[in-house]
Amino acid sequence: MRQTRSDRRGEILNRAAQALAEDPSLSLTELASRSDVGRATLHRHFRSRAELVDAIADAALESSEDLALRAADGSASAGETLERMMRGLVEMGAGYSFLASVPPSDLGADQRMRYERQVATLRELVEQARAERSIGIDLPSRWVARFYEGLIYIAWAALARGDIAANDAAELAVRSFRSGVAPIGAER
Repeated sequence: MRQTRSDRRGEILNRAAQALAEDPSLSLTELASRSDVGRATLHRHFRSRAELVDAIADAALESSEDLALRAADGSASAGETLERMMRGLVEMGAGYSFLASVPPSDLGADQRMRYERQVATLRELVEQARAERSIGIDLPSRWVARFYEGLIYIAWAALARGDIAANDAAELAVRSFRSGVAPIGAER
């Protein structure tokens, strides 16, 4: 079956996101090489590096926003919602890792606002999970949120390096999170 322009663009975005998550300083020429496309092909889809970065950020934000809406459907506790979101974000892979690693100055004002809103939502969920006692109340919310993001990045990096199997990554991240933030004396 022949690949559509939209499919090809999505594939390029995913590969470029992975490359930029590993090395945010890559030039457009280096990105073309790392994405297994020619420079001309990359330029047909994106006129500049800034346009490519913008498209990756938009796609990652849209995916993570959709994921957050599905995870926070009201049927689960805050702790369970955090775990659902973590599984989805690990599976998102390069897009989320790129978004978490890109310098804020590389994002547009709307993108920065959307990303900051997502971080605020994460912190609110952490606070709710602390209130339900699924997270230790002695752990600062900002610490827990950074730990959460760090575990997602670690899972993605381990996958990219072939250190763990794809079907294990999300569960390893969730188990590590659950164990690392459990209230003192809780069963781990």
